[in-house]
Amino acid sequence: MHEILGGIEQELSKDFLLSIKFVWKENKNLIEDVDINNGYDPAATDANGTYWIPYTFTDPGWDGIFGTPDDQKLTVYGLRDDRPAKIWMGGNPPEARRKYWAVIFGLDKRMANSWQMKGSIIYSSFKGNASPEYEATGGETFMFNDPNTLINSYGALFFDRPLQIKLMFTVLLPRDFSVSTYFQHLSGSPWTRTLERIYFPPDFPVMESFVTVNAEPLGSRRNAPYTNLDLRLEKAFSIKKLGTVSVYADIFNLGGFSGLNLYDNPNARLWFYEDPPRYELDHLYGKAASVFGVRSIRIGARFNF
Repeated sequence: MHEILGGIEQELSKDFLLSIKFVWKENKNLIEDVDINNGYDPAATDANGTYWIPYTFTDPGWDGIFGTPDDQKLTVYGLRDDRPAKIWMGGNPPEARRKYWAVIFGLDKRMANSWQMKGSIIYSSFKGNASPEYEATGGETFMFNDPNTLINSYGALFFDRPLQIKLMFTVLLPRDFSVSTYFQHLSGSPWTRTLERIYFPPDFPVMESFVTVNAEPLGSRRNAPYTNLDLRLEKAFSIKKLGTVSVYADIFNLGGFSGLNLYDNPNARLWFYEDPPRYELDHLYGKAASVFGVRSIRIGARFNF
């Protein structure tokens, strides 16, 4: 991994600090399994021709209707039917990469005059073609399994959140009351429209009857952004020489941010060789996947001695 870090801090007063930081990281030499017999290069050849036989079709686009402006031509590849069986081995595909950069604006108001505040605004980009998720670190994803996995493979990765805002604030009130808040805002997570199955014609000389492909660059679409505000109300009671008892109420999701997650990806199956072409949407498309957004209250007490 290559990494560059830099930053400037300025103390405007004895209890107030502003900062700006820059982060740049690039990951290469990533672990991923590859087919050592057939690889993933669509131009690879042997005495009988190309390993991977191209098949060009028309994707009807988001509307699922052929002959409209959002149609596009795509070419996928099937492994020639006389090629050796696939054998997987871990390696370091040279094309695998991840790049991250961020500009971070920070502020830190230390506790003074009965209040404190800390926060940051992050503007960033996290792109690549190798997943940063937990399972991917073992090198056993579908990436680099065949040439189709490299189609529209570079773009915003799952953890890419271009805008992140966090703000924490506490104020001490008379009679040992205090109020604290925690505000968060994050850009929505990226996702990609996919074609689950592109079926080859029955007489196509390839091993497998269908392939999967990204219909657009990775991370072309985003889910709704996330916004949340938590609040704590606290009252402290002094018990002479024994210590202090603090009673508090935490209100999570004070603003009642809520919503419904749908299966937004059509994830269609396409038989382009039929006349007319057959295009079937995923049976889950448009249906509810989950709901979110519960406002909850937690009451507690703390004894300090």
